[in-house]
Amino acid sequence: MSQQNPAESAYQQEAIVTLSEGAFAGGVFFKPVPAGKRLVVQYASVRIEVQPGQTARAALATHLNGDAAFHQFPVFCQGVIAGSPTNREAFTGGLATPVYQDGGSPAAAIDVSRSASDGSAVALGTISGYLVDMP
Repeated sequence: MSQQNPAESAYQQEAIVTLSEGAFAGGVFFKPVPAGKRLVVQYASVRIEVQPGQTARAALATHLNGDAAFHQFPVFCQGVIAGSPTNREAFTGGLATPVYQDGGSPAAAIDVSRSASDGSAVALGTISGYLVDMP
């Protein structure tokens, strides 16, 4: 790998998924990394809104050298969003560590799950980092 200035190849994406009634889990999928590149994820974050009384979990799913990995990260309850149309309970979390995603692999995703499937839920995820050229 060549040395590159991360600011010259900065990368940032945001995506969303809605979990319908009956769904326990889903994926916040990001655009695939181009072939010949590797994404160095420096930070991932998620906000998961579930029905009151439910709990949530999250993991960043990546692929490196043909192997999939699920990087679990904690999410913390922020309480019920008073006044929102659905009065959902919000969980937020972040992962600040280098994680790698190869180009030409299945897309990186933040996998989210909740403790019950009644009602709908929504998750918003972000990843940021930089791209490097691969030989």
